[in-house]
Amino acid sequence: MTTIIITAFLISVAAGMQAVNVVKANPWFMYHYVTPIPDTIPPDIAFNTPTNNSVYSSNDVYINFSISKPQLQALTAGVTYISFALDGNATVLYDFFSLPVQSLVSPGLQEFNYSNTSIFSEGKHSITVCSDGIVLLGNYSIFSVNSSSTINFTINTTSSPSPSPSPSPSPTTSLTPSPSLTHQPTLEPSQTPDRPKMGDFAPVLIPASMILLGIIAVGLLVHFSKRRGKKL
Repeated sequence: MTTIIITAFLISVAAGMQAVNVVKANPWFMYHYVTPIPDTIPPDIAFNTPTNNSVYSSNDVYINFSISKPQLQALTAGVTYISFALDGNATVLYDFFSLPVQSLVSPGLQEFNYSNTSIFSEGKHSITVCSDGIVLLGNYSIFSVNSSSTINFTINTTSSPSPSPSPSPSPTTSLTPSPSLTHQPTLEPSQTPDRPKMGDFAPVLIPASMILLGIIAVGLLVHFSKRRGKKL
């Protein structure tokens, strides 16, 4: 009888220790999943760089994105899983339920930020980020929501920049003189102009200097003629 009691006690102690270990390893085993509530906002994945459908002239591309927790009113929520795939090659960045010690107070991450520079070959590439999150309800019930985002971009280091268009010459405005101002009649060799008549001559203008010289010459002639008369 004593042996039976001791055996039962040892079994209960072992079971209790096992239960403690289970709770420490996965304190969420007592929760059960329910259908997600439609108004829940899933984890928000926001890419800062690279931008979608962009072209880069360098093989080094800086990658930066952030993830925020699910949101439903004021209920407790957190990000529990994050995967990151470059051209289809996925890497797990975070897994809450695989952690050695998990917390019931803060299920997962409230926010996650990723920054890294990766080297890509020439051509087209893609980055895909997936995230899961949970929201805690009453009566040990939770539900899970997820989201994903994909960015496509191209590496092109070989093409030379397209030449900039040469500026077109500014329009110039040429003024064409009126024919009435520039037209001068030409005479054919067979056409001989009529000789002008006397009345057609324009009056001749005699300069004042020539008139003055004429007066002086007349005066000298008069003077010499008088002197000659006296001598005779």
